[in-house]
Amino acid sequence: MSLLEQMVSGKIEVYIGYRRLYRYWCVHNSAVPELRPMFNISTISPDGMLSVTNEFNGQITSIAREIMASFQS
Repeated sequence: MSLLEQMVSGKIEVYIGYRRLYRYWCVHNSAVPELRPMFNISTISPDGMLSVTNEFNGQITSIAREIMASFQS
């Protein structure tokens, strides 16, 4: 199961999945440009401190669903 699927299904905490994806994206961003929207949110600094709120979880989960859909089409 992919990290995105785990985040969407609740099998992994959104924050943990977000950090893991960010680490991967920093090294391989040209290979996975689909992840860019997750790390270009104006109110969130992926390198800095994050407030893990319901809003953060919802926003990241929604983006993860969109990214998964783009891979399936």
